[in-house]
Amino acid sequence: MLNFVVPAMGLDQSYRKAFITNGNIIFKNWGDNGKVYFHKGDTTYTSFFKHPFKEYDDFVRCEILNKDHEKLAKVEIEKAWRASGLPRSHMRNFKAEISHAYFYTDVWQFAWIPLMLIISLILATPVPWKRRLIALAMGVGLTLVFTFFRFWIRFVVEINRHGWLEVGTQGDTMKWIFKSLNTVFMFMGIALIVPVVIWFAVTFRKGDGKIFLLEDED
Repeated sequence: MLNFVVPAMGLDQSYRKAFITNGNIIFKNWGDNGKVYFHKGDTTYTSFFKHPFKEYDDFVRCEILNKDHEKLAKVEIEKAWRASGLPRSHMRNFKAEISHAYFYTDVWQFAWIPLMLIISLILATPVPWKRRLIALAMGVGLTLVFTFFRFWIRFVVEINRHGWLEVGTQGDTMKWIFKSLNTVFMFMGIALIVPVVIWFAVTFRKGDGKIFLLEDED
């Protein structure tokens, strides 16, 4: 049901916008030289099953720059503008190529699918509604934390992957550890297994097994 409700209500696009906004706040300045920009990705994809309300444009592009490179580009732009003799208001029309690295994140698969899974599991559990709502709040919160952790792992790997940017600071050992973690957490199965574990942890109490067992009739 949520697979249809979420895109029909535009919640997938709202989440993508929030993902971009928070990414630009949290990761904007990385270390001494890193500069990071999040914005809507310029790519889409097709799906075997096409949702009636879904536009597959959930990619977010994360660009990683070196602040020194960005400063040099601004200097080049100003030089080009001064040489043109045009009024200062025209300087915005001058561009300079800035070397950068980038990667894409599909927010629908990366974030929404685990979130919809935990919500569906909790709402479908036959426990009192008060417990269900408390579990829902806790489950959604923990799933969001898990999603952030997964993204942080990938982000750190990408930051340190491109040595020419001179932004990453990890040594060989830490690179290997984070690459190994990224290999595990980028596996889609983990994104489905962890919400199930969270569902079990926040929803059930000791003695709830009787909910799923039928008593023998005499």
